[in-house]
Amino acid sequence: MKLFATLKMVERLDQLIRLKSTGTPKKLAVRLGISERSVHRLIEMMKDMEAPIYYCIARQSYCYECDVEFRFGFYLKDSTPKELYGGTGKSFELFFQTARNWQ
Repeated sequence: MKLFATLKMVERLDQLIRLKSTGTPKKLAVRLGISERSVHRLIEMMKDMEAPIYYCIARQSYCYECDVEFRFGFYLKDSTPKELYGGTGKSFELFFQTARNWQ
């Protein structure tokens, strides 16, 4: 699998594990559209990334030992709105002096 496809598959598998609805490795493979061996490789890769995964025989599903979250992508560091404050007159003048020099 290519990197992006693998990471998207890990995101999907993470979601199913958090919902405790993966089913057996064979059923999971069918659900994800990959081979059973690929399922085992993904689980091992996630364990290598320190995901606390185990297989629950009673539920017949992969589960996490504790609450974890996998994130792939770019996210804003702080999504809370910030108040904007005006600068001193000097910085305002400096901005326009610099802008004039660019023209």
